[in-house]
Amino acid sequence: MRSPELNHAVHDYALGRLNNANDLSGGHTNRSVHIGTSTGEYVLRVSNPNKTEEEVAFEVDVLKKLKQTLIGEFVVDTLDAPDGSSFIIRNGHIYTLFRFVEGEDFYSRWDRHNPDAHFVEDLGKKSATLHRSLSNIDPPSMSKESLPAKLRRYQMKLESLGLNVKPYSSLIDQAEGNSLVHTDLRVRNFIVNNSEISTIVDFDDITHGNQIYDIAWIIKECFSLRQIDSQTTPMINIEATKSFLKWYQSSAESKVNTDDVVKFIMLTCLQSLHFLFFSASATMSPERIELLTSINLAQLDLFSKGDAIANAIIPE
Repeated sequence: MRSPELNHAVHDYALGRLNNANDLSGGHTNRSVHIGTSTGEYVLRVSNPNKTEEEVAFEVDVLKKLKQTLIGEFVVDTLDAPDGSSFIIRNGHIYTLFRFVEGEDFYSRWDRHNPDAHFVEDLGKKSATLHRSLSNIDPPSMSKESLPAKLRRYQMKLESLGLNVKPYSSLIDQAEGNSLVHTDLRVRNFIVNNSEISTIVDFDDITHGNQIYDIAWIIKECFSLRQIDSQTTPMINIEATKSFLKWYQSSAESKVNTDDVVKFIMLTCLQSLHFLFFSASATMSPERIELLTSINLAQLDLFSKGDAIANAIIPE
């Protein structure tokens, strides 16, 4: 983000004098900057040009309602503009302001083979509490593309490339639901201190659907071993997954069906493949894209025969 844009946004939000600014890595759909001003520290986000005002308003509405729930203190704070608006628009860009939360560089030392046990426990408990809180708030009145609609769009675009992803249509139907789903719960989107989640961020793609998708996405993003040879590895950290599901169920309102979780991991592969083919070129090398594509295709094949894995990850 160029300095003039930052200065204008800081002025519009009445944040005082801009002292410093640093790009935050990890985002693929938006651009976020950690800024220090004479009034404090913030995160300023400029949304992807494809985002509509209604979509941003949907996200902010959810965040504000979550602040009044069980998970409230663990959800990122949005800050209104001086006129009470939830975001500002300048030169066709939508800017949203968040309170900055300090955290450890946890992602860089995350080990899928030997994950931090205390974090896995906290992840299970807090993700379940998030789901309970999302189920208990009034859904936003704004419209938003549902999870199944998004997955069908991904499927059609992947089919246009010649990939055989049509067999997953029936699974996409199972992603229907009236619950709110974060859709991108992963290590990068947790601010962590002392192996505990201080804040959950990046609600940009929250929408309506089946919350099992979030569980499957966590397992894929946090515990997938990302190895191609499925004959020598299950491609998933079984013990960490069992532990996560155990702690999730300890705080959830209902038992998780592991057969459904394994099926939904295939749907998460569709999301990953869509990103790799249509969004990753600006952030990844062609070699990295090719490697991750191979892994996701192998995972699709593995989890389509997932009975053994479903039985293996049942919490004790």
